[in-house]
This record gives sequence, C-alpha cells and structure tokens, in this order.
Amino acid sequence: MLIPTVVILGLFYSYKQFFIKTSRSIKRIEGTVRSPIFSHMTASLEGLSTIRAFNNQDVLIEEFDRHQDLHSGAYYLFLSCNRAFGILLDLNCIIYVAIVTVSTFFTASFGGNIGLSITQAMGLTGRMQWGVRQWSETENQMTSVERVLEYSNVDPEEDTNEEPVKDWPHLGGIHFETVSMRYAPSEPLILRNLCIKIKPTEKVGIVGRTGAGKSSLIAALFRLTPSKARYS
Repeated sequence: MLIPTVVILGLFYSYKQFFIKTSRSIKRIEGTVRSPIFSHMTASLEGLSTIRAFNNQDVLIEEFDRHQDLHSGAYYLFLSCNRAFGILLDLNCIIYVAIVTVSTFFTASFGGNIGLSITQAMGLTGRMQWGVRQWSETENQMTSVERVLEYSNVDPEEDTNEEPVKDWPHLGGIHFETVSMRYAPSEPLILRNLCIKIKPTEKVGIVGRTGAGKSSLIAALFRLTPSKARYS
C-alpha cells in the first residue's frame, strides 16, 4: 500500500501544478470581465431617470447582455476546468483503490485485512483529493489579492496644496480663445481655432451631430488632452 500511495501523491501534485496554471489565468480573466458588469449596473441605476426620459432601455439592456455574455463564458470555462480536474482526480482514486484491493488478495492472511485496507485506501484518497482541491482553490482565489495589490501600487495623484491667488474670481466663467486640439500628433485637429465666451451663471447647451466635437470640448476644458490654446 505504501508504493501506490507515494505514486498517487506524486500524480496529484503534478496534476495540481498543471491545472493551477490554466485555472489561475482563467480566474484572472473572469475577474476582469466581471468588473464591467458592476460598473454598468451602477451607472445605469444612477442615470435611470435619464435612460427612461430618452427611452434608451433597450440600448442599456443590450450592453448589459454583452457584458454578461463575456462573464458567463469565462465563468463557464472556469467551472469546466474545475470539473475536468475533479474527474481526473476521481479516476486516479479509482485506480488507486483497485490496485490496493488487488494487492491485498496476494498479501493479506485473512479477510479482515482486506476490508481494512480497502477502507483505509478509500478514506486516504478522499482526504488527499479534498486537500488538493482546497489547495488549488486557495491559489485561484489569490487572484483577487493580486488585483488589490495592483491598485495599491498605483501612483497617487499629486496634491499640490496650492491656495488660489487673492484676486481669484468669485463667479466662474469660461473663456476659450483660439482653442485647437487633437488627440494625437499624427491625427487631424478636432477643434480648430475655437472661440467661446460663457458668462457667469449662464446656462449653455452644446448640440451637434456625432463626431462634431462635443466631448472633445469637454476634454479640452478639463485639460484631458494637450491643446494649443488660451482658455480660462
């Protein structure tokens, strides 16, 4: 019984090493595609009144279905990988119990030893299988810790702690003077010599077709992209 036990322990360890490389990568993918679902649900709940006002429920449902399909595919692949690993362990346990049972027929002096050997072999394989499964599951769940560590290592934004000057205006206005902006040096200009002056307390709506530069105007206002301009 000792020799088959050593052999099956080595097999279990080799199976675990092979399995964990695949399952860990799938678990990372599953965690990555799960985040957009929560983000989409949060954004949808926050803008529920706007969605209903513009009657865009179907658009949001289709977008949610796409996120859900990606996550379901990754999660199903992870479950299938676990099931295949479990079947492989079960098959080895059956072979191990069969070898122990056959070997006791030639070594045991009376029937009680045969029953004891079979019982101990079945109990041992169950514990070994449970231990290998828990070991693998622990390593898979550590991918969540990896994601937390990645966020903890992100460089924080600089805090300038600069106080405004004494003549800082009490009312906010927006003044664009010949604003030109492009998203990359090799791309054409999105905004070209734009001049806008919005007085304080004024409410202004920006209307235009898709690609007219509405979001680019906001990006220039918040300095999200480099631009050649003078605006305040």
